[in-house]
Amino acid sequence: MSFENDILVALRRIVRAVDLRSQELTRQHGITGPQLLVLRAVLRERNGLTVGELARSIELSQPTTTGIISRLEKRGLVVRERAADDRRMVRVKIADAGRQLVSNAPPLLQEQFMDQINGLPAWERSQMLATLQRIVSMLGADELDAAPILTFGTIVEGESAPPSSTHNRST
Repeated sequence: MSFENDILVALRRIVRAVDLRSQELTRQHGITGPQLLVLRAVLRERNGLTVGELARSIELSQPTTTGIISRLEKRGLVVRERAADDRRMVRVKIADAGRQLVSNAPPLLQEQFMDQINGLPAWERSQMLATLQRIVSMLGADELDAAPILTFGTIVEGESAPPSSTHNRST
């Protein structure tokens, strides 16, 4: 196999790993990666967060975060409450069902990845970043909006299960 093919195979393995992990999370826990990210962020804040604060903390847009919150609220995993001191302010708080789901959910893929990256020497992290940024540029993806979340598909999706892994997608 040529060197170029080896690179393409490695890229495809990365895409497949993210795809399979996203499917597993949805299948086993009934939640998507972005939903779990939101729940974990809300859980950390005892007094809740406004949508804007939440969006900034997880590095997603406010409209995307609002959509995720709406879906979580419909499932009874979070609640929106008006602040007592300022009725215009709405805070998102975790519900008992959300707390239970978070306690049973596995680590997100990006959490495991970051733990491993942080264990590498600085020179190797720098080299990996430069190489990945070069690949992004070669794929013409410099201008694509991307949050630091390893999940398959779009984050704004209807939060349904990702496509089945048995579906044949080509790279």
